[in-house]
Amino acid sequence: MRKSLQLLFTFLTIFIILSLGTMTDAKKMCPYKTPHPNKQCVPLRCLDICKKKHGAGASGSCSDEKGFCNCVANCKGAR
Repeated sequence: MRKSLQLLFTFLTIFIILSLGTMTDAKKMCPYKTPHPNKQCVPLRCLDICKKKHGAGASGSCSDEKGFCNCVANCKGAR
């Protein structure tokens, strides 16, 4: 009984270590400032601009700085 419990604990520990290792391989998100042509910012327009420039996984919002959108997307060069 004690050996089977020890074996179970060993497999559980290895599984947790491997699971944590794969979670660190998740894609990292980076911020980008993207210019927009309009004088006034429209949040949905910023979202569209970010998705076109940085891919479908990007999100965007209006920047405090006029003429720019704040985009968050997968980092360039990341797997």
